[in-house]
Amino acid sequence: MLPLAMHRVVLGVCSTPMAIPFGLDIRLLEALSDAIVVLDAEGSVQFVNSAARSAFGHLLPSPAGRIEGLDIDECFRLSECGTDISSALAAALRGERAVVECDLPIEGRCRAMEFVFNPLVDDGQVQQVILVGRDVENRAQVQRQREQLFALVENSSDFIGMADAEGTPFYVNPAGRRMVGIAQAEVPHTSIPDYYPADQIDLVNDQILPRMRSDGYWSGETFFRNFATGARIPVSDTHFVVRHPETGELIGYATITRDISEQKRSLELSEASKQKDRFLATLAHELRNPLAPIRTGLDLIQVLRGDAAACEEPLRIIDRQFQHLVHLVDDLLDVSRISRGKIELHKEQLELAEIIDAALEMSDSGLNRGDRRVTVSVPSEPLVVEGDPVRLVQVIANLLNNAAKFTDAGGHIDVRATPRDDWVEIQVQDDGCGVPRERLDKIFEMFSQAEPGRSGGLGIGLSLVRGLVEMHGGTVSADSAGPGCGATFTVSLPLSSSVPVQATAETATEPGALPTQCRLLVVDDNPDIVESLRLVLTMLGAEVRVAHDGADAIRVFDEWTPTHVLMDLGMPGMDGYEAARRLRAKHADSAFRLIAMTGWGQEEDRRRTREAGFDEHLVKPVRLERLKEVLSA
Repeated sequence: MLPLAMHRVVLGVCSTPMAIPFGLDIRLLEALSDAIVVLDAEGSVQFVNSAARSAFGHLLPSPAGRIEGLDIDECFRLSECGTDISSALAAALRGERAVVECDLPIEGRCRAMEFVFNPLVDDGQVQQVILVGRDVENRAQVQRQREQLFALVENSSDFIGMADAEGTPFYVNPAGRRMVGIAQAEVPHTSIPDYYPADQIDLVNDQILPRMRSDGYWSGETFFRNFATGARIPVSDTHFVVRHPETGELIGYATITRDISEQKRSLELSEASKQKDRFLATLAHELRNPLAPIRTGLDLIQVLRGDAAACEEPLRIIDRQFQHLVHLVDDLLDVSRISRGKIELHKEQLELAEIIDAALEMSDSGLNRGDRRVTVSVPSEPLVVEGDPVRLVQVIANLLNNAAKFTDAGGHIDVRATPRDDWVEIQVQDDGCGVPRERLDKIFEMFSQAEPGRSGGLGIGLSLVRGLVEMHGGTVSADSAGPGCGATFTVSLPLSSSVPVQATAETATEPGALPTQCRLLVVDDNPDIVESLRLVLTMLGAEVRVAHDGADAIRVFDEWTPTHVLMDLGMPGMDGYEAARRLRAKHADSAFRLIAMTGWGQEEDRRRTREAGFDEHLVKPVRLERLKEVLSA
């Protein structure tokens, strides 16, 4: 601010009567808080009031200089900020009111000002121009902040939307429009619930919108929908009200929503990785369990060698645990086949009582251990269902094994069948450890456990049950009052009106020795498999030769024509498929049976063996009875 003496000097210079516009008292101009500059008809400065000197005094000429007659730019050094008000001044000198925002150099920087040019006209001629200046730096700063905020909203990767006080959307930023597949022109015609899939509408109407109105805020995870594709988009959704900062009046609503599809996928991958690790750890545990008694049984046989009677129990243990391993692997393969739609059902009319009896027989060893009591209740009248007998027995047996696994010694397992209209319910109920209620909806999922952390197998048996039951057009469910309260598993199957076909009674024959003149070529790259088969088949009366790969098999065959070839498929060098094709081509006139004996048991593997010329496809491990059946055919 200029010293008081200078004020007087400046005032003295400019206080001639003619400088006072239309007789206005100079004291009135001095009292105004706005900066007032009076220009003559030529645009030269005539008068500057106290407010203008206070704001811009540092720009005025030195006390010794005069401002009278200077133009506005010379007086206030506007060019230093690149400010040009010549067009506004020209308009005012023509008698037109003009407003311009410009910058003035104040305190070392350019500050935003607003100048209003008011022409004073007499007899059609501009006599003077009253220039009113106001500091609008704060207003300009607010405007800059608004522009920055708008740029931020426009360039945000999140969905940002706004609605008016009535809840009608009027703006969605570009990223939001891309997310949901909508044009800005369509936004005002789309309600807030329209952005959500049909199954989320109740959440919007019953929770999100009421909470916004009552609490002013709602946040949570939900789904948006894409208007163009209908795709569901998992989002983190935040809604809040916008109010006037001073009056608190409701202005509208705003939404900031983030697409969390990638986060969801990452979490799913992470959970899948954890689930895989848990599965592998459980698989190792489940494999070690039967291997331990097998190892012990073998050690016992070594000690008891020569005592056939004493070896019977270790042999039974080894056989039982061996079958457990086979079932474990079969279940794994069946789950894989179901997930890929590779299981084929061979349906026929079946009496349910016979299915339950077969399942009880299959599960007998597990049910009888620990003195568990098993009761069966099946109506006397026939209950006929259409299904694959092998698979339905597998379903009931898996449920029985599951019940035995989680029922302590002395517990009770109840099996009953109940007709209900056109359906039959098969229930397996136990009084075992039960299932936490929050786990009931997860228990049929792959690798799921009733109680994570408790040893309960691989968690594939119930998943397999569900898959097989659904393939038969049925349903399966689980119920439990909680831990310690037992569990009930219910399978519902449609009843059939047909009568089951009675199988023709056949005289069972125990496979004995192999046919005479049985010449066997055993081909496998595993020396232990080859040697064990050679010993067993030789004891059964066969003449046996061995080979360890496909090329070796062809050489031995050429030297010694066998009646049967037992051949592995996955061997190094020439595999079993190629060896079979060459043998069939080279010895087309020879009568011999070609039998695949392999660890590959999928339908695709069986198709390939048929095409390569094999007569049979046996999946390792093969029981001796089955092997004798095939060799005797």
